[in-house]
Amino acid sequence: MTSRNRNQSATKIGKRRGFPMRVATAIARKYALTHIVVYVRDVDGRSRITYHGKTTLAAVQCAHFAKEMATQLGWDTIGDWDCSSVRRLKNRIKELELACAEIVDCAPGSDPVAIARRAGKFPDES
Repeated sequence: MTSRNRNQSATKIGKRRGFPMRVATAIARKYALTHIVVYVRDVDGRSRITYHGKTTLAAVQCAHFAKEMATQLGWDTIGDWDCSSVRRLKNRIKELELACAEIVDCAPGSDPVAIARRAGKFPDES
């Protein structure tokens, strides 16, 4: 089975790479589903859980369900079960915490506003 990605190059999917996320997304779109959690097991005995939610809340709910499913299957749940938007927010919080720590611990003579601007998303005073 081949599919085309954004740059129109043919790529193989499925061949020992697990269940593609885009297939779960396509199924959700085709059947107008807001939540989808897919458990697959291939001929080599490898298992995978894939989930997709239409909104951030739906994705978080699917992630929670997938994590519970993995726990019930006896899998080590070391992996990150957060959806991408939650991971982005967690990374942004870490960036801002580092910037705040730098402002608090700034050396005399350094400009705290300049440090905050370097952290990004701080309005310019022009």
